[in-house]
Amino acid sequence: MNPRLPAITNNYEKSITYKDQMARFKLATSQGFYYEGIFILYAMLEDRLSSFLFHAGVVDKSRQRITTNETVKHQLIPIINPDNSPNITVKKITSKIQIMQRIIAWSESYQVAESEDTFQDILATCLNKSSGREEMKETLASIEKWCSSRNELVHALMNKSTDALEESLKSLVAEGYTHTRKLDNFVRSFKVHNTIRKQFNIQ
Repeated sequence: MNPRLPAITNNYEKSITYKDQMARFKLATSQGFYYEGIFILYAMLEDRLSSFLFHAGVVDKSRQRITTNETVKHQLIPIINPDNSPNITVKKITSKIQIMQRIIAWSESYQVAESEDTFQDILATCLNKSSGREEMKETLASIEKWCSSRNELVHALMNKSTDALEESLKSLVAEGYTHTRKLDNFVRSFKVHNTIRKQFNIQ
């Protein structure tokens, strides 16, 4: 049986872990360990996507399931699942990207009511105030392509020319780092003064 690793329990531990992993990323890539760098970037991207969905009220406190809060879910599902897919999930990174893309696209045309008291009103208001929303659609599309390239390179480890693979890995690391920083900055901005979970008691 694999040992269970202790989970992070507060924002301070989260901050320390993020700094530690970023230091590890810089050390690994400076010494040519690009696969480790890509592994860390992928984990950071997934974490930032998960953080956005959490603070947007999309997921429950486990971050593994769509919220069951009826007030929120009634207004949320038309945004994130317009096709009424029976298998909507937030467990895969591609699903997280797709849901975030749909929320941002929706917010660009949504008209916030003067009262600003519904879940949709408050979600749209938070997004309207977030720095970098305009470029986030392009960034998310680039992250989606990056993840696909990352998967291809991981599976090509033993059947591609070493020199060609090395150049591709270096390029992927540089690109992934840029995407990670942009996404992190956006999510940080989105979280500022965000009280969605508290206002609607999302558990």
